[in-house]
Amino acid sequence: PNIPSAPKVISNGSVYFVNKNIGRDSFTLEDAKNRLKPWATIQRGVSALRAGDTLVVSGSRTPYEEQVKIDIAGSERRWIAIKGADGEAPVLEGFILEEDTAFIKLSNFRLVPKAVGIYLKRGVKNFYIEDVEIDGQDKARWGIQLGADIVDENGVKFGYIKNTTVHHTVKYGVYIENGAENIVFDGVVSRNSLMEDGFSGRSNPSEYPSLTKN
Repeated sequence: PNIPSAPKVISNGSVYFVNKNIGRDSFTLEDAKNRLKPWATIQRGVSALRAGDTLVVSGSRTPYEEQVKIDIAGSERRWIAIKGADGEAPVLEGFILEEDTAFIKLSNFRLVPKAVGIYLKRGVKNFYIEDVEIDGQDKARWGIQLGADIVDENGVKFGYIKNTTVHHTVKYGVYIENGAENIVFDGVVSRNSLMEDGFSGRSNPSEYPSLTKN
């Protein structure tokens, strides 16, 4: 199979800021391009993004109490980047990438999920997850779930997960549904309850020739 290398992420659009401590969701698009006038919630920021844009999220005194839904698509030369500010790794519940989301990069976050840290629904393609910690705290079921319980050709495809740690889930660190193809995982999965290495799915992960674990 054609296993992808780490993608070259090109995000050359607008840059917006989120900071729970000082932000307001009533600020305009132009306001939120200024670090001193950020939005207060990540979801507000995500709702404004278009192909090529970047959202920079600052850390806060308390976690962002959000499970952020992403329902947008970039393109090969105009990725959408959602990232924690340098050196801060903001804490939130998690991300849901809705069906057919594409060309999304998530980086530099600490996720403390109630159920699943990152859920990539069927049809998600061309995603890059980097420098993310998912701490299930012995409560969350999965760290990362790829796809849905449907057997068709619209699986999760062309993904790269790098420098990402998944630990202390009550089921699986990484759960792979039917149809997942061309996924590279370069990270650490440990201390997840049902499997020592934390990988599982609708069939034995060793039967996924296009799942590469480095």
